Amino acid sequence: MKNIFFLLALLSFFYGCNEIPPDIPEPPTGGDRFVLVEEFSGGSCVPCADAAIILEEQLAIHGEKLVVVTAHTLSLGQTAPYFGAKYDFRTEKGQALIEDIGLPLGLPSASIDRKLYEGEDDLQMRRDKWASTISSQLSDPAKANLNLELDFNQDNREISLDITIIPTDDIAGDVRLKALITESHIIDFQITPNGLVEDWEHNHILRDIITDVKGTIIGTDLSKGIPITQSFSYTVPAEDDGLWVADNLEVVVYLTENHADSREVIQAAHVKLKE
Repeated sequence: MKNIFFLLALLSFFYGCNEIPPDIPEPPTGGDRFVLVEEFSGGSCVPCADAAIILEEQLAIHGEKLVVVTAHTLSLGQTAPYFGAKYDFRTEKGQALIEDIGLPLGLPSASIDRKLYEGEDDLQMRRDKWASTISSQLSDPAKANLNLELDFNQDNREISLDITIIPTDDIAGDVRLKALITESHIIDFQITPNGLVEDWEHNHILRDIITDVKGTIIGTDLSKGIPITQSFSYTVPAEDDGLWVADNLEVVVYLTENHADSREVIQAAHVKLKE
């Protein structure tokens, strides 16, 4: 009899009701969030030096999840290079970018994910609010993932960029895709609160916009889990006196809403020309 009870107990152990559920893949959910900062700066702008330091500190904290573009425009006096500087980072594309977002009251200024935050009158934000806003945005799940595949031909300096957009939620309305190119590790003058620094390292400087400044419409009413692909090509200008150095170039891509009252960034991504 004891043997029978032992056998029943053993069978109960192996064939009990603790079933292991099957591994059923789930549809895509909110992806890793990348936050875009479009900063407006200038070589003759004293507080812009502190703003650059703030962004580098945020990059040290958040790493690749933070995507930074720094533009020098034509419409604000402080964006002019300091007297005697080697380079002039002001471009018509930078001017078009700030006009697309909206002119700030002064420099430095930045738009974070092109979102209108509570208590703000426009998309431009003072530097004392950048850190907390970046952290808050990074905590929100992304509504899409952006996968970038970049090939750079060093002989003819042509970029081939393939982008796959995978919505992790339904996205209503028109959606635009923008691509641009930035350059870092440029050494030149910068005025600071402590005076002129002749060997300041300028990073994330807007060099060109690959798409139209307002972007390319890639679709309307995107459905969760249905991928969309886009491809672009771009010929990088020849290296010129320390500019357009391939090792220092990065392509930035971002997806935005296209509503009458919102052009908020849905997701951003970036990739270096040469890893």
